[in-house]
Amino acid sequence: MIQSFDLIKEFGEPPQRILHGLNFKIETGEFVSISGKSGSGKSTLLYLISTLDLPTYGRVEIDGKDVAKMGVDEVHRLRNTQIGFIFQFHYLLPELTTLENVLLPARNLGIMDQKENRALELLDSFGILDQAHKYPGQMSGGQTQRVAIARALIMDPKYIFADEPTGNLDTENGERVMNILKRANEELGTTICMVTHDPDFAATAKREILLVDGRIDEIIKEPELRQP
Repeated sequence: MIQSFDLIKEFGEPPQRILHGLNFKIETGEFVSISGKSGSGKSTLLYLISTLDLPTYGRVEIDGKDVAKMGVDEVHRLRNTQIGFIFQFHYLLPELTTLENVLLPARNLGIMDQKENRALELLDSFGILDQAHKYPGQMSGGQTQRVAIARALIMDPKYIFADEPTGNLDTENGERVMNILKRANEELGTTICMVTHDPDFAATAKREILLVDGRIDEIIKEPELRQP
């Protein structure tokens, strides 16, 4: 479970407050979207709850542990084994093949051989097994984003944090990416926390946290139950 307590984030001098005392929790196994207009603090919040940044005030707990009090090695171990990241840009290494990019987290832990079959299974399930030995520059945007998702899933993480994962994709590929994330949530029990500005994609999550000017305006549960 991820929980925030009076979460505040400020930048600059004099300090500009971006997030204003947020309190919420994300249960294990949930699929939650964080939505809102540009500048509402969506990505800032995602970075805080995913260990990529620390709050100015307040705290974030992951599975009952205060992230700010974790040592460097503990945070790295958490990221390498329990967390997968997906961004708007795929950030694949151009000199590595698709298969090598997917296996990168496993290589960092010295267990690449143990995970190769899993990597091939993921590529097959995403419809890109035939791209396994191609380089990022030889593939389409939709294909490279699916590779990035496979890389995020290779360690079977407990949490996936996605920042605008469909932002650079056309409608067809955006829907394909959303279906992959939904499948990971439903079949693997992976907790998904996704930032998106697209209201249709936000509504596909089981719960939607709406940010307005750095404050939680509304938490919408079970989108299909919303009033017309």
